[in-house]
Amino acid sequence: MRSRLLLSTVGIAVLVALLLGIPMGALLDRLAYETARSQAERQAVSVGLALEPALVSGRVPTPALLEAIVGEQERLTLVTSSGRTITGGGVEGTAYTVTAPGPVGTQIQLTISDDDVRREIRRSWAALASLAIFGIAAAVVLALVQSRRLGRPLLRLQRQAERIGAGDFTAAAPRAGLPEIDAIAVALDDTATRIAGLVKAERSFSANASHQLRSALTGLLLRLEHLSEHEDPEVRDEARAALGQGDRLLTTVEELLLLARTGRAGEQRPVDLRTLAGEHVEDWRDRFSAADRRIELAGDRGVVALVSPGGMGQVLDVLLDNAHHHGTGTVLVHVARAGDHAEIIVRDEGRGIEGETEIFARRVDGRGHGLGLALARTLAEADGGTLDLVRRDPTSFRVRVPIDTSSPGDVGKNRP
Repeated sequence: MRSRLLLSTVGIAVLVALLLGIPMGALLDRLAYETARSQAERQAVSVGLALEPALVSGRVPTPALLEAIVGEQERLTLVTSSGRTITGGGVEGTAYTVTAPGPVGTQIQLTISDDDVRREIRRSWAALASLAIFGIAAAVVLALVQSRRLGRPLLRLQRQAERIGAGDFTAAAPRAGLPEIDAIAVALDDTATRIAGLVKAERSFSANASHQLRSALTGLLLRLEHLSEHEDPEVRDEARAALGQGDRLLTTVEELLLLARTGRAGEQRPVDLRTLAGEHVEDWRDRFSAADRRIELAGDRGVVALVSPGGMGQVLDVLLDNAHHHGTGTVLVHVARAGDHAEIIVRDEGRGIEGETEIFARRVDGRGHGLGLALARTLAEADGGTLDLVRRDPTSFRVRVPIDTSSPGDVGKNRP
């Protein structure tokens, strides 16, 4: 802002100097020549008066006499009544000539060098240039003062906005004594107050929801643990499978609540994406089988990424749920390494996405893909990755997350 204000002020000052200085310089130029001509005409009249006694007595002045009357760089020409021309003196360079009537029908022509006039004009232009430079310098100083006066309170407002963005809603925006800037400060304070209220309500809701969900899920897990000791092997197997899903659901709920409070989906650690994807594929296999569809896992083994298992698992669940509800045919989950990133591609055999331009937009009206894909993208970005639709027909989503650079021995379990 300071540089723009300085440039605009200097530009205006230069423009004003040109618009005023050039016409004024031309006027001074013309005025200098007119003044010089007026003085020369008076001088010619004075010469005629000096020659009048000789001309009245019938004596004709000699060139030497005429030269003696005028000064250097001047030429005097006397035209008698009979038309005779007598000239004395000389001029070098450019000059101007004035004519005045002399005594007894003579005519006096006085030619004077314009060196003095040009010198006077140069002095006038130099004075104008000095005034223009002074005016521009004064404009620069004024612009610097104004830019600092305006820039400092705006910089303080910027810092206050950054503090609000970082979650500090307590400090009041500083006042600058300028109505327009103070109005922004008041609006910023009001915004901070409203955001603080919303954040407080959200945190309160998150805490209450966390407590209620954890309590219900804990009770459910206890019952599943009891069923996992059942005498019937089928019951035990189903209970243990459900217990594993419940454990992951509890972790996912806690990480989603953490994401709502802090913007991160949980603690990141090295995770084998093929193993993690396999666990979620197995969780969804029965639902796809019930719909007479298949789900397959393929790709590279040993692809380790630094992610939060619950958040990445939720991303996979959203994509598989999307393929289950909106896709058809076999669903393929492919894990691969691409440079310094790991990729998980979820592809089905449906007709593709038609007419959807913002499939990741949050919508709760029942149309399209709702909140799931928007949440999945948020979770992927919280792990430093991306989620994109790489192909519309057949529908193919790609998750990209950074590869873990630690040693293979640091890879932890995928299940919490």
